[in-house]
Amino acid sequence: MGATNAGDVSALQSLLSANPLLLNTRVHHQTFEKSTALHLATWKGHLETVAFLLNQGADIETQDQDKTLVMAVRHEFSGILEALYDRVLSTLGHVDGEEVENLEVMEVLIRDNAKFDFPTRQSRDSIAPLLSSWLLQVAPTEVTKLLVDIASSSCIRHKLRFVILALAWQEHTYEALLLTFLVLFSPQASDVEQALAVFKSWMLRFEANLVALKLLTDALSL
Repeated sequence: MGATNAGDVSALQSLLSANPLLLNTRVHHQTFEKSTALHLATWKGHLETVAFLLNQGADIETQDQDKTLVMAVRHEFSGILEALYDRVLSTLGHVDGEEVENLEVMEVLIRDNAKFDFPTRQSRDSIAPLLSSWLLQVAPTEVTKLLVDIASSSCIRHKLRFVILALAWQEHTYEALLLTFLVLFSPQASDVEQALAVFKSWMLRFEANLVALKLLTDALSL
């Protein structure tokens, strides 16, 4: 725990090379009982150490004490959320349950006033495939209705609305969603507030995960 406490990535690398089982071993810590290296690194705000441990395959667990841990550090260490988001994105499509665990941790962070930053248009565009996949997983048979509502509103310019509708009616719903998000993240969007209202209503109705809602809200609120 000494190397983790100090944020010494080199020392951690040596320790894990000698004994890989240390990665997810729980040990007693004065602040959090039975903590892993990832818990302590998160609590200390050592973002480089958190990223290293995640890349090594550290488990992200969401028991009550872990949620308390994450909430305790959220106000001070903003980079932790982005590291967890990167982990979710890299594991999208895996069926080992890891994505669900990561999302639960991220939801705790978001409830504690976390915010996603999108410094460039490209950074916003990068979340479009993720949002499209998530919405299709939530209520695949209802996505066409959502797309019709968006295309029928004034939030997207005229010609692009027809393209989105054509894709939706031909059951290319993923492509239609992807195009919708890319347009909304571009100057071709004419009323993002209206679009956000439509998406929020749909996502809340079908209980989309909080992370997807927060990602879209922050991306459209620049």
